[in-house]
Amino acid sequence: MNTDDLNDDNTNRDGTPLKGNNHRHYSEKGYQLLAERFASKAIELLKNAEQRTKD
Repeated sequence: MNTDDLNDDNTNRDGTPLKGNNHRHYSEKGYQLLAERFASKAIELLKNAEQRTKD
């Protein structure tokens, strides 16, 4: 799963610019998107596993 788009957007929560680069951490929005992607993939995997056990 590509997560490069989730890296910090270089702004604080109040919108002010961060000092320096923070490209190793996700922004708050990035963490939310990551959680949504994990949840979506987990649901997909569970549905596929359930379907295989029915076959």
